[in-house]
Amino acid sequence: MLSLVGDDIPSFCYLLDSITVYISTIFMIILTVILIFKAHLIFAIITVISLIIYIIFMTKNMDKYSKYLKEQKKHNDTINSTYVEELNALKEIKTLPIKDNLYKKLQTKLNRYTKAYFKKRKYFAKNENTSTLIPQYTKLILYLVLLIFMVKFNATIDLVILIIGYYDQLIENLTELVGSYREIKEYHVSVKRVNEALTYEDDLSNLFGKYENDEIYGSIVFKNVSYKYNSKYILDNINLEIKPNTLNVFIGPSGSGKTTLIHR
Repeated sequence: MLSLVGDDIPSFCYLLDSITVYISTIFMIILTVILIFKAHLIFAIITVISLIIYIIFMTKNMDKYSKYLKEQKKHNDTINSTYVEELNALKEIKTLPIKDNLYKKLQTKLNRYTKAYFKKRKYFAKNENTSTLIPQYTKLILYLVLLIFMVKFNATIDLVILIIGYYDQLIENLTELVGSYREIKEYHVSVKRVNEALTYEDDLSNLFGKYENDEIYGSIVFKNVSYKYNSKYILDNINLEIKPNTLNVFIGPSGSGKTTLIHR
């Protein structure tokens, strides 16, 4: 809840602004492309091909960025919850020998958070490079084609200035487009998290193997597990596998090892 209030709820205010900037920038890009078409067809075709490649790369990277941003926020929530749980149970932690297990549990969550964070940064960096390199490479191609037109076809200087001016404006619009699109993806993650919290229902029908818990990673596997108490085997060569989101029942009389098995 602290994460929702501190980071996610303000995104409602910013989302509309980013959408407005994004839409207006798209109209500016369309207008600039039309002007390039009016100036010369060849340069317009080069520009459109570059735009298509640019949009494909940008969308792909930002979708990945959004995915790992959501994971990062989720892991941050679990870390905060763990800290709160430990603060509320300091007495029990000091009394019982569970400190090491709690530390391992927290470290696992921190590792998941770090992994999601670096994956998010990876796609953020890829998007930044894409938003810079593709327009600049296209600009270089346009310069070369303009040079050929000037040498071979006696292109006028006003055409050169016009194309360069339009494309510089297009690069500026693309930079703004990338920034607003990234903000929309970030704010959408936050808005979705708030909506999930507001519409959450503690539905008991989701129990018994139907509850989806993405905090469960992999299966719990026992291989040849034995446990002896006072020279008597409580567990003797136990083998079993507990899969995520399944209901597993341990049945047996008192002293048969049910609690011991869970504690292992």
